[in-house]
Amino acid sequence: MNMKKILSSLAVTTSLFTGFIFEGCASSGKIPTEPEYEKITLQELAQNYKRDYLKSNGYEVCAMIQKDFSKKFYIYDKTTNSTFKNFSTDDFLSSCPDFYERIEENREYDFYFATVKNNAILYLLNTSSDSRLYELKLIKIDGLRTTEEIKAEKQAKDDEIRQKWIEKQKADEEANRYDAKDFYFLTENFRPADYDEKDLFDAVSIADKMPWKNPDKIDWFGVSTKLYFSDVICTGQNGKYIEFRTDDNAIRKIMKISGRSGLKGSEKVRVYYRISKEPLLEWNVKAIKKRQ
Repeated sequence: MNMKKILSSLAVTTSLFTGFIFEGCASSGKIPTEPEYEKITLQELAQNYKRDYLKSNGYEVCAMIQKDFSKKFYIYDKTTNSTFKNFSTDDFLSSCPDFYERIEENREYDFYFATVKNNAILYLLNTSSDSRLYELKLIKIDGLRTTEEIKAEKQAKDDEIRQKWIEKQKADEEANRYDAKDFYFLTENFRPADYDEKDLFDAVSIADKMPWKNPDKIDWFGVSTKLYFSDVICTGQNGKYIEFRTDDNAIRKIMKISGRSGLKGSEKVRVYYRISKEPLLEWNVKAIKKRQ
């Protein structure tokens, strides 16, 4: 055989071999039929997926979805802090173009993966049991809702929140409704529902122990405060100060008042007051109601 024939034969062989290689490189790893899925945990999949590729044709995993910064996503399990993203999503995403709009946080889904051959060219370099010959493909996700279902639920929740807010506002208005004719004295923006009932003797005891640093309750100005109302007897007003005592005369307390009460003394009343400490204690009358 002359040199020309040898070169010609070599060229044909090289061409066929190259064609085989490129055909192998173009392998897409398509799944002829849907596999049987082995149900495992995400932690098991994340820890063993490389060496266990050949043990099963498919896997079923329950997990949550998290989008990352590269407009891709991975799956995770809060209980075990496991994450996994070593799977192909191209076929799935092409069949579910609105996928990213349908992801819901803190919602569990069932993921189905198939084990497929990766690239035929690797047959030339590795044994058939080499894990690099295989990849996991995401086949489907059970539990994904449609965008319409998600929007409908969100609207229902928004409507429920709005309704609860309306009901709370109505209840708040009702709780703070009062007739000014029943009062001897009222300050602006008085809200009776903000005040807790407290015996005057107990209120004095609590006030003596009130902190002025790191209080458990502060007003808009960061001052430690208590808002109470007590049934008492008025003993008289002297300028900006008014005195009250308990019905059993166990204790008396002088409070500041910002206006005339019209009380002369010995009237049974319900006094609404604010105790503040910044750091000195102050008792301020906010309203005085008639009491039988």
